[in-house]
Amino acid sequence: MAPSFDYRMYKQKLPEIDTPVMVQVKSINPDTCAYVWLEYNIEGMLSFTELSRILSVLSLVRVGQVDPQKDFVNLSKRRVTEDDARTCEEKLSKSKYVHSIMRHVAETMDIDLEAFKLIVSDPDSVIDPLTHIVEEINAEGSKGD
Repeated sequence: MAPSFDYRMYKQKLPEIDTPVMVQVKSINPDTCAYVWLEYNIEGMLSFTELSRILSVLSLVRVGQVDPQKDFVNLSKRRVTEDDARTCEEKLSKSKYVHSIMRHVAETMDIDLEAFKLIVSDPDSVIDPLTHIVEEINAEGSKGD
């Protein structure tokens, strides 16, 4: 089972090149690289040549290359600045806080968290079909008058 950054929600599927991202180490090939799970909930690869120091389980790295056709992300640890780390840690903390609020509201309202995330992140995808149904019901009701 892949690690999860459920508390991070992005409109784009892949990060931009040179963007600092948080990753969680999934496995390590002792000869070449570490395979990681990005906060975008996709896999990435971190070559040992791009490490400035040993990778912890949760690390900040910078995106080096993105192949959108293969959903492939190549990463670098050496190019991460202290300012990048501070900024990313703040965003991560805020994301966790917002996620805890969303989880609490979803549980209180007895709504599936994923459905609630969809409502919050893309309300038109939920509201438009409902509006269409209401319009159909109103149209059928006015035919019977």
